[in-house]
Amino acid sequence: YFTVVTDDPAMAEKMSARMGLSPEQMAQHPHALIGTVDSICAQLVERRERYGISYITFGASALEAVAPIVARLSGT
Repeated sequence: YFTVVTDDPAMAEKMSARMGLSPEQMAQHPHALIGTVDSICAQLVERRERYGISYITFGASALEAVAPIVARLSGT
């Protein structure tokens, strides 16, 4: 997963431009998580319900930023 935990609502749009995707495509990209802790948690729960995904990985550079996400969703 490409993960950016941020409170900046424009970050997904900025990242989509860098990757040559529309903001809508970026929001639906299966390997990208961009947003607040709350929004990323919601995305992961939705993907779990839709696709049955029960395990994900994060890059080492995102470990500190995703710790609140892991804490919130662990055991659910």
